[in-house]
Amino acid sequence: MPTSTADRTSGLLCALGASVAFGAATAIVSLIRRPELVSVTVFGALVSMVVVAGPRHVTAALRDDRRTFLAAGVLETVNIAAFYAALACGPVPLVTALHLSAPLGLIAVAVVRRRRPMTAGLAGEAVVVAAALAFTASRPGHGFTTASVVTSCALALFSAAALVALNLLVSARAGRHDPASAAGAQFAVTAVLAAPLLAWPPVSAPTAAESLWLLAAGAFGLAPGLMLLWRALQRLDPSTTSVIGLNEAVIASAVVAVAAPGSVSWTAAVAGALILAALAAELTSRPGSAGR
Repeated sequence: MPTSTADRTSGLLCALGASVAFGAATAIVSLIRRPELVSVTVFGALVSMVVVAGPRHVTAALRDDRRTFLAAGVLETVNIAAFYAALACGPVPLVTALHLSAPLGLIAVAVVRRRRPMTAGLAGEAVVVAAALAFTASRPGHGFTTASVVTSCALALFSAAALVALNLLVSARAGRHDPASAAGAQFAVTAVLAAPLLAWPPVSAPTAAESLWLLAAGAFGLAPGLMLLWRALQRLDPSTTSVIGLNEAVIASAVVAVAAPGSVSWTAAVAGALILAALAAELTSRPGSAGR
């Protein structure tokens, strides 16, 4: 892992750019609220990466490391499908924050396995997250019922688990692939796996405007975001990129708040902020992380 100042700065900028791109895509998808059309967004991302990297380079990456990209495509499909479904039935700040909360799950496992002691700080972070969830679930507001908020939380956490596995996989293989070719190969597998979602459950055909916005979310959001993430993980460890990735929730919520005034309730905004604060505190401290 490169450690020079220039490499680290480049990695930080790539991770920040990825969070902005992912946040913009998240905002578009949440505003349209058609999670079953996730394959349209993935197709837009695939076309974008094939144009940038070239079809021969994408095909070569798939051929040379088939197992990695098959696994990455499966995890990406689970991640995106669950996350977009959560966005369709829950408040954006809370859903996006939970989507980025998987590191807390890894810490909980470490505590259960006695690989990390339970400290007052760790317990406090857990209480803050639980309070944020209970607060939003009890006051969903703006058309969200308690049931829809709970469902969206479960889906967001499921997507978070897939995201952790995906980031660990990408981190382990990032140095062996060109970021653009790798992103194209990953989206090629994801596009195939996500295609059946168009037929189940049955939905009406997307309008021209919906299709264009979803394609744009993939081409100008997911695609550059994933390419920048691959590049960032060539220079940074997954923990650092996770901290910067929390910015995705801020960007998504801000875009939705501007595009649809009043759609982001103050309760959801407070809950999302609490979760992000707990995550940032944990991920930036991580005592003894080098030994884990």
